[in-house]
Amino acid sequence: MKVAIIVFEGVVFSSYVGPYDIFAKGNHIYKTLFPRYEGNRFDITIINFSKGQNFKNSVLPVIDADEAEDFYDLVLISSMEFTHIEGLMKQENIQAFIKKQLSSPQTEVASICTGAFLLACTGALNGKRATTHWSAFDYFRKTFPDVELLDDKVITDENGIYTCGGAFTFAPFVLYLIEKYCGRETAVALSKFMLVDLYKDPQTSYNIFSLQHTHNDEPIQKVQQKLESEFQNDVSIDRLARDHGMSRRTLLRRFKTATGNTPSEYLQRVRVEAAKKYLESDRIQIDHIPSLIGYEDYGFFLKLFKKHVGVSPKSYRQKFSKDHIEALTA
Repeated sequence: MKVAIIVFEGVVFSSYVGPYDIFAKGNHIYKTLFPRYEGNRFDITIINFSKGQNFKNSVLPVIDADEAEDFYDLVLISSMEFTHIEGLMKQENIQAFIKKQLSSPQTEVASICTGAFLLACTGALNGKRATTHWSAFDYFRKTFPDVELLDDKVITDENGIYTCGGAFTFAPFVLYLIEKYCGRETAVALSKFMLVDLYKDPQTSYNIFSLQHTHNDEPIQKVQQKLESEFQNDVSIDRLARDHGMSRRTLLRRFKTATGNTPSEYLQRVRVEAAKKYLESDRIQIDHIPSLIGYEDYGFFLKLFKKHVGVSPKSYRQKFSKDHIEALTA
């Protein structure tokens, strides 16, 4: 099958070199498992849409956009640096190429990380589920309100239209695609060969909560700072409002407008981030953490942590604690 990986100015290099390498290794594994198969299972081409960057200096098979074939079996949209998203969404030649590929019932299209912005520009994701890098969730939702963005998913599959989360999730993502095209035996063998897991934790386990100070409502900024500095204590919304010269209703309205959260939701996120820091340190027993961040009910803390992080506190510690990381590098 013909695979096209599209690149452009501002591309994240790993998001096209990595998939190319995995597909190429997939060819080797497939021929090893099925020696009667002649040729490569994947014919991979990198298509350059950049006017200012010459990807042909690479050892990879790169062609200019005007040399591309009419249709491919799979088109993979690379990830881009965040600062290039707005400019790339205005490049009509990229959108025209993707739309043309989508017009063929034989062509499937996939995006890696922030590549979802280019895919969404075509309208192909309207009414469908999608994901992108967690740091771009808010921007994506504002830009494409008709797309059902899933915060917790690393991979989405909408009948031949695929998206994946952060840039380095391309590895399990490409393995997912190879399993669809070549079968599980090939995907498992390739997973073992490349030491890449077939499945990943939910993307929420990697999120870092943004403290959302990019607004100009100064009184709300002060309320946020109060919540961030005194999150261990009981917080009264009425007292917060009174201390900052507002009614409760006004505080709730202005806080939601400025941050996208209610004060209670914001406090929960601040407390969960504090819990993650304690879990990463390995010095404190898990059942002692709730009382350090303002909760007495361990069951409530557990439910809240799973809601925002996607895994249990124990699983989070096993993955991100200092002792675990040192064990991997010992």
